[in-house]
Amino acid sequence: MLVRLVCCVVFLVGTTFGAWAQKQISEEEIKLQESFLMATKERILGNFEKAAELFEAYLKKDRTNDVAAFELGKVYDELAQPEKAIQSFEKALKLNPNNEWYQKYLADIYQKMGLDREAANIYEGLVKANPTQGYYYYKWAYFLVRSNKIKDALDVYDLLESQAGISEELIRRKHSLYIGLGENKKAANELRRLIDAFPEEVEYRYLLSSFYEQIGKRDKAMNIYREIIDIDPESSKAVMALAGEKAPKEGEAAYLTSLMPVFKQIDVDIDIKMARIIPFIQEVANKGDQILADEILKLTTVLEEVHPNEAKAFSASGDLYLYTNRVEQAIKKYKKTLNLDDTVYAVWEQLMYAHTELKQYKELVKVSEEAIDFFPNKASAYYLNGLANNEIGNPDEAVSVLEQALLMSSRDGYIQFQVLGNLGKAYHLLGDGAQSNQAFDKALQLNAKAPELLGTYAVCLVDREADLAKAEEMVENAVDILPNSPETTYAKGWILYKKKDFAKAKTWLEQSLQLGGSELPKVLEAYGDLLFQTESAERAIEYWTKALNKGSYSKLLKKKIADRKLYE
Repeated sequence: MLVRLVCCVVFLVGTTFGAWAQKQISEEEIKLQESFLMATKERILGNFEKAAELFEAYLKKDRTNDVAAFELGKVYDELAQPEKAIQSFEKALKLNPNNEWYQKYLADIYQKMGLDREAANIYEGLVKANPTQGYYYYKWAYFLVRSNKIKDALDVYDLLESQAGISEELIRRKHSLYIGLGENKKAANELRRLIDAFPEEVEYRYLLSSFYEQIGKRDKAMNIYREIIDIDPESSKAVMALAGEKAPKEGEAAYLTSLMPVFKQIDVDIDIKMARIIPFIQEVANKGDQILADEILKLTTVLEEVHPNEAKAFSASGDLYLYTNRVEQAIKKYKKTLNLDDTVYAVWEQLMYAHTELKQYKELVKVSEEAIDFFPNKASAYYLNGLANNEIGNPDEAVSVLEQALLMSSRDGYIQFQVLGNLGKAYHLLGDGAQSNQAFDKALQLNAKAPELLGTYAVCLVDREADLAKAEEMVENAVDILPNSPETTYAKGWILYKKKDFAKAKTWLEQSLQLGGSELPKVLEAYGDLLFQTESAERAIEYWTKALNKGSYSKLLKKKIADRKLYE
């Protein structure tokens, strides 16, 4: 093996010693050759410290060997000693100044050291020596850019263009540099030059039109799209762009209407169409503008018909319905979306929040379980599953998934807060007051002024007949922060009911009903309890029945109705 390795090394360095073979070699020269071979062998074997020692010793005896200096530079590079590597490469170049290999190695070391101007100088020299090598021009310009010599880099590209002619890569680089300098006119001119050089390449016109749109030159962009239509009348992108050409003057509705003919074309890619309406969908999300949403829905409905197997069309419709509080319609669209493509978690999440909005907790349990199967690393799916299990009276299940969500959401403060609040409620339902208080207190550490959390915590304390003073203080804070909430006013009324202050309790519970509590089973049941205490069983049953019809999972509710009695 050693013999074969030495033979290999001899071959590698044969060019260095070829001249020596032509003459009589002295014993001293033979030993010198052997020391070079040994140093090269150690470098090949990866013994870089030993190789450096041997090459240094060799160069003390032969200071004119550029190959040895170069090899020593490579060794120091491997040893992460760039200063010594530079010294060795510079020595090799001094001995053999025209060696391109040495120059490129030295430029690489300069780059590692951040000596970009020095690296640029090397490639400048290489360009002068090799004016037809385009690669050297690009490297020269690259190091000039790194040296913040942008205009010098542009001059290099101009020099290359005069040598090799115009090319897409060259124009793109110059275009980018002009953008960096803030010279948009020159940046556009470069793309126009590319178009003029290759007039049949439609893609170059797209580059220019997109650039004009980016810098707010819409009229110029439209002119380029017209050029594209002249060349390629079937061009989807250009047709799509020109479809909404009059938008700024005629308003959003007119613009969206103008898109309809193109949206009906099957051969226009759906992504191109979606790109036109996404900004408007975002506007609906921000403002809840139902009139605008309905205009967009006309287009998404067409997309559903023209592209029936594309999930994104149905998803867009779902978002528009959800953002304008038409949640039942949103759910239908999200379900259709998932039938077509169940790989996008954002759609699952929107569907889960839609079920939450409608308090469809049994459906939420089912959907969240499916979401967890597909996306076992998404904390929000576990949180929503825990919330739903809490609401349908399965606190054991709720605790299990909520604890998992807590572990998974360590970097998401919002989810952590929601999970802890629901854990507090779940442990309360399990009769574990200490764990309940601990979870609620941790949630308050994240948001001490969350009114609904304060109200829920207070209600749990009162139901356990624990720390009534703390509960009253939290409810007062909750009502002060959010006085027109059915949740906070319910909490206030319930505490007064528990104190048997029925007159004041009635005022607050009725206020809760007026603010939306008539949709909350717990408020309806609580008001029924109050009516049983203050009026009659018949009136109480009326509200208990309403609570049941609203989907209450209260374990005592059916017994109250059946026995016509109050159970607490």
